[in-house]
Amino acid sequence: KQLVEIELNSLRSQLNPHFLFNTLNTISSLIRLDEKTTAIKALSELSTMLRKVLENQQTQLIPLSEELEFINSYLTIQKMRFEDKLALDISVNPQCCAHQVPFMLLQPLVENAVQHGTQLESDHNKIVLDINSNEDCIFIRLVNKFSKKDEHKGFGIGISNTRERLKKLYGDKATLRLTKL
Repeated sequence: KQLVEIELNSLRSQLNPHFLFNTLNTISSLIRLDEKTTAIKALSELSTMLRKVLENQQTQLIPLSEELEFINSYLTIQKMRFEDKLALDISVNPQCCAHQVPFMLLQPLVENAVQHGTQLESDHNKIVLDINSNEDCIFIRLVNKFSKKDEHKGFGIGISNTRERLKKLYGDKATLRLTKL
């Protein structure tokens, strides 16, 4: 059990610098674009996110409602940077909000969706996040567009770490699937 806990902490600690680096790049871009007021708001959101990371350093699971607050801060920052490039459609069944989920479960997945959506030529690239549940399962569906020229195929550190964390926490009871629609 201790080994699994150490491995889980290691996987999550790899995500933290990754998200921080990308968020700081966003704020840096806002400053370069002379959007200082927006950059200050983004720094405030980042501060909120970092506080959450510090508060949950030793916590594997948090209520989904807290995970969604974290995601909303992240998306607020990204919308500041990409304005018309992204359109968000978030639907959460309120009954799901009390369920415990791994901290920073959604962040790398949403980050990938944002990254793919902002690389497209078109504006208003919709990201759909739909969360629902039945008696003993939470279903999270995240849909985003991606460029047909995308060579990355969605298998970066965020996806592999999320998959590994789910496996260590839930074994075969959790799945993460990437599919083309």
